[in-house]
Amino acid sequence: MDYDLNKDGIVSENEAELMARINDLENLDKKADQQRRMAWIAMISMLIITFALFLPVVPDSRAEILSDLVSMFYVANAGIIAAFFGVEAYTSINKPSVPVVNKTRRPNKQPEEDIENPEDR
Repeated sequence: MDYDLNKDGIVSENEAELMARINDLENLDKKADQQRRMAWIAMISMLIITFALFLPVVPDSRAEILSDLVSMFYVANAGIIAAFFGVEAYTSINKPSVPVVNKTRRPNKQPEEDIENPEDR
């Protein structure tokens, strides 16, 4: 990643801080993606196990033997899903606003000849 944003050959303190902030935001985004993926896998695996236990291929005796294991599996996955949604709700309430940096847009400035000088009045 190029830290010299204005290509002047010198990495200023502002450029280093901006790149550190960008790296932090990218890492937070990757972390959120992984957490979301983990919650989806937990939900899908619960559905697959439930569906698999009701297939005619699985005998009733085997389903009874697996019932304790499956109930712990459901509780563990439900905990993962609840933690994900709880953290998402908490962070959405306490989320700091992130300033958007847009290099292409510049404030509307009038040409110097259009600006009135207060001394000319």
